Amino acid sequence: MQITTEELREAAQQLLARASDLRAALAQIDNVLAPARSLNDPVVVKNIQQWDTLKTNFYQMIADAESAYKIIHKVLDSVDGVMMM
Repeated sequence: MQITTEELREAAQQLLARASDLRAALAQIDNVLAPARSLNDPVVVKNIQQWDTLKTNFYQMIADAESAYKIIHKVLDSVDGVMMM
C-alpha cells in the first residue's frame, strides 16, 4: 500500500493559512467598524450585533481549523511511523 502524506500536509498547511487570512480580515473589518459602534442608531446597532454574532462563528471556525491542522499532523505522523516499519 502506498500512502503519500506530503499532499495532505500541504492541504493542512493551506487550511492553517486560510484561517490566518480569515483572522486578519476579521480584525480589519472590526477596525473599520469601530467608529460605527459609537452611533446610537437602532439599525446600526442591530446590524453590528448581527456582525458580532457572525464574527463569533468565524472565530470558532478558525479555532476548529487550527485544531484540524494539529489532528491531521498527528494522523500523518502516525501513518509515517507505521509506513517505516
